Amino acid sequence: MILRILPLILVFSFLKAQSVDSLSYQTEEVVVTANRVERSLANAAVPVQLISATELKERSGLRLSDLLKNLPNLQVHSFLGQGVQMQGLDADYTLILIDGEPIIGRNGGTLDLDRIDLSNIERIELVRGASSSLYGSEAMGGVINLITKKIDISSQNASLRYGSFKNFYTTFGAEKSTQKAGAQLQYTFNTSDGYDVGFDGIDPIATPFTAQNLQAKAKFKNIETRFSWNNAIQDSKSQFAVGLSNIKETRNDWNGGFTFKKQFKAGQNLTWRNYFTRYQNDIIIRLASTNTLAEDTKFDQLLGKSELQFDYLVDKNRFLNVGVGAQQESVLASRISAQRKYNNGSFLFSQLIRQFKKSEWTFGFRLDQNGIYKLAFSPKIAFFKRYSVQKVLRASLGRGFKAPTFQQLYLDFNNPAVGYSVFGAENIASGLAELQQQGQIQAVIRNVENADLKPEYGNTLNIGYDFPLYKGSFTSNFFYNDIQNLIETAPVAIKNNNAQVFTYFNLNRVFTSGFETEWKRNFKRLKIGLGYTFLQTGDYEVLKEIKNKNLFTVNQNNVVRTMRFLDYGGLLNRSKHVLSAKINQTFLVKKTGFEQNLNIRYNGRYGFRDVNGNLVLDDKREYVKGYFLLNWNFQKSIGKVGNFTFGIDNLLNAQRTEIPSLFPRTFFTGIALKF
Repeated sequence: MILRILPLILVFSFLKAQSVDSLSYQTEEVVVTANRVERSLANAAVPVQLISATELKERSGLRLSDLLKNLPNLQVHSFLGQGVQMQGLDADYTLILIDGEPIIGRNGGTLDLDRIDLSNIERIELVRGASSSLYGSEAMGGVINLITKKIDISSQNASLRYGSFKNFYTTFGAEKSTQKAGAQLQYTFNTSDGYDVGFDGIDPIATPFTAQNLQAKAKFKNIETRFSWNNAIQDSKSQFAVGLSNIKETRNDWNGGFTFKKQFKAGQNLTWRNYFTRYQNDIIIRLASTNTLAEDTKFDQLLGKSELQFDYLVDKNRFLNVGVGAQQESVLASRISAQRKYNNGSFLFSQLIRQFKKSEWTFGFRLDQNGIYKLAFSPKIAFFKRYSVQKVLRASLGRGFKAPTFQQLYLDFNNPAVGYSVFGAENIASGLAELQQQGQIQAVIRNVENADLKPEYGNTLNIGYDFPLYKGSFTSNFFYNDIQNLIETAPVAIKNNNAQVFTYFNLNRVFTSGFETEWKRNFKRLKIGLGYTFLQTGDYEVLKEIKNKNLFTVNQNNVVRTMRFLDYGGLLNRSKHVLSAKINQTFLVKKTGFEQNLNIRYNGRYGFRDVNGNLVLDDKREYVKGYFLLNWNFQKSIGKVGNFTFGIDNLLNAQRTEIPSLFPRTFFTGIALKF
């Protein structure tokens, strides 16, 4: 009973705490991701969102997935891991960085957000819209940059947290800093029994796991180095066609590098960045009855990169930066052609910022040369105009791209249970020829000579206006993304067992459009933030077929009729309406205090599957119903050395059989200390 009325009690206590209004203007917060150089957040010409250290503490998340699923104007969906959508674009199109360098190890295009620990993160910067003009491939939808804590003091820290399903999380850290040098070390250990809400009776929803993370940084004069190691082991059981199986997955994630900075004179800076990262994943499946090895799938990806960037302040109104670099990427995987595959590339980027009295123009481009997809040119133009302290107009137009992945180029996979095969575009001809020689093919239905993959390209437009509203600040942004050369699988042949052979082609052209808004207001001891996103998506080919009356819909009574535009629900796994609210309330008791935080989110219904066979989202049975998520936490400061935390995630215990990763109600408590 108490859990049912607790949300009402919490909302009432937040509302009762309102006090004297204090109109808050944006402080001179600095961001680096939008321009690859430190710039004021208030003057950013592109849509940028900053998650400060204070907000990270208030939201009390352990992993990047915990944080992003509650942020306004973002959507997190589960497909081969927790992936983030920006402006309705899949996780494939969002580049995730740590200190400006890419994190690798995507599974089917998704970079699993559960992999990324937040214990040593100082702030997070999110840039929406095509950012390939600065960051290259995978930044077509936007960039999320995790910036680690600086080495600036001598201190030690420790934290301990325990929650439902025997989730144990602890961290230890220390840093030492002098005027010329410093070092920092942070270690995290996390283990959980996982949980199973019993939707299918066999497979666990979240598997038991043990994870540990080690991060180290050092600086000396103009040189800074960083190293990170992340290890995770998952053990679970699952029902396969061959019977009940034991699954053990081991993951190792390494990254590190060093940065050298040199200032020649005021306004002239040279930065040399070097970065190396490796991601290894091994999945072993054994039959539970005999302990016989059923499958051993390995994945090993490496990336090395070096670049030079020169920043030049031409005069007080003009700023120029130029960068050049090279990188090598390689993959060795069980489901990719046996030998290690390499991809070498080089790039050049430049950006000019021209300031006027109350406005600013940004012109930029990047040229990527690659051994696989040859050349990719990514231009961008952005405009900024300030009418008053809180009235700002922003507009940007850019072109982004996403290169074909190693999987799309070199996959070599045969499903033993179902019988189908999937080959990458580079080896479909040889793979199909081999199956024909073995007498497995009854018909070829598509010419494989046209399977020459090209990069996907996207043109993105963002127009935003910020203004004061009800003594708070209101931010709005309208966006449109037009994605061309979309890479998708298509059948090319039929086997004798009637299973199909697939490969990858540049097929469709899709769009996402809509607007995202956020309103913030600060009271004396109360902060409120409200967000709303409206999203419209579609496939141009489907719209053409509807216009020509070539598509049909079938309802649950098997009545067939011509499909109308109003029937079409757009792309799968995207909520048209998303609302969010964040309320932070602070209480002062003498020299100490405590606070409570409430995060509310409503995810509208979204398309999940095709039930009537026309491969288009057009039937109400194909949707997952909308749901509310409420997360609440209470934090009590312990003098000046730390704080105590207690919280409840998914307070309403929202569950959907179609979303097994939607975790049940969980409780947690913890303590964090810093000396």
